[in-house]
Formats: sequence, C-alpha cells, structure tokens
Amino acid sequence: MKATLPGVSTLKIEIWDYDRFSGDDLIGETSIEIEDRYFSQQWRLLKKQPIETRVIKHPSSKMEQGFLTMWIDIIPTSDKVRLAKEIDINP
Repeated sequence: MKATLPGVSTLKIEIWDYDRFSGDDLIGETSIEIEDRYFSQQWRLLKKQPIETRVIKHPSSKMEQGFLTMWIDIIPTSDKVRLAKEIDINP
C-alpha cells in the first residue's frame, strides 16, 4: 500500500474469523505507527527489518486475543524498486 510521509500513517491490522454460516467475526486488531518507524534513525539503519510479534486485542475486551508474527518493509518510492503485484486475500 502507498502512504505519504509525514502524514496520516497508522497501519491498523484486523484479524477476522471467516465463517460461512454465522457471519464473519472480528478476532482482534493491532495498530502500528509507520511514520515513527520511517523517521527513526535506528529503524532506517537496520539492514533487515526484524520479525516482530504483535499482541492482538479486541476493542470490547482487556484480554489478549492472540499474537501476530510479522515484519514491515517501508520502501521509499525514490528507490524505484519494482514492487510485487497486489494480491486480494479476501475470502
């Protein structure tokens, strides 16, 4: 996805349970401030972005709903990197 920095840059990730019979249910979500990472010297100096584990929480609960293991690559358009074609992962 594309973003303009500085600017609105909160990445909100939602985890949903696809259910054919009773509808889809939100399992939980997590938010990441992309701008904070991009403008951080420590983050930009990393050769390879670390794999991280994020806590997934449901807005109606104080309990953790699970964990999401992921990494984030921030690629400036000035790098003229050919990005992979977007893939629709909707059920």
